[in-house]
Amino acid sequence: MATGKRKLKTSIAEKVTVIRAVEKGDKKTVEIAEQFGIPTSTLSTFLKEKEKILKLYSEKSCGHQKRMRECEYPVIEQCILKRFVQARDRNVPIEGKLLQKLYVFWSSDEMEEIVERDA
Repeated sequence: MATGKRKLKTSIAEKVTVIRAVEKGDKKTVEIAEQFGIPTSTLSTFLKEKEKILKLYSEKSCGHQKRMRECEYPVIEQCILKRFVQARDRNVPIEGKLLQKLYVFWSSDEMEEIVERDA
């Protein structure tokens, strides 16, 4: 069995904390990396993606999220979330398969034709 360091994923809130520590300017980046237990190359990546990380943190305030993924169709995602919340408020059980079908339908060419026709 191979022995080596296990990669730990850092949440967005932790990344923001690291970025703010660097911005303070009290310590060198090497010392900050050691303090947070991350490699200096990872710290450099955080600094390179600083604006993206801070924007995501401020917009969604989702500090627990580990990955910075953007959806392909943000409007459709919000519609599906709204539909899901409405169903849950009415105590209607809703499956993941149904949400997947809605996503596929709303992102299809048929839906675009319906929207264009009704507009």
